[in-house]
Amino acid sequence: VPGVEHAYWCRMNGKEFVRWVRGEDEDDFFNALARVHAARRSALEEGARFIGAFRACGLAVPVWELVAGTEAEELTEPMKAMGERLEEALAVTGPLDADARRAKAGIISRQVSL
Repeated sequence: VPGVEHAYWCRMNGKEFVRWVRGEDEDDFFNALARVHAARRSALEEGARFIGAFRACGLAVPVWELVAGTEAEELTEPMKAMGERLEEALAVTGPLDADARRAKAGIISRQVSL
């Protein structure tokens, strides 16, 4: 994705996806992602949805399914906005609230490690 480091757009089986390899500590990142998801702010844009995450070589990689026909160039601004939401959530310290704990459990239960 232009202007978004480590974000990769792909088309598979007629659908578009974006994967974003994150470098933060895995636990910290998944706590932040859970906070964003619990707040119902994990969609990149209207019609695009967060579908899960996987771990690869110790890195967290969240994945979004995009609106049909979305191209990589269209994702720069939505990805930057998501980055800001994640940064805000990463800055929060303390335990997860009940909603974020449920969100994290859901994210982790569907996760694949590569």
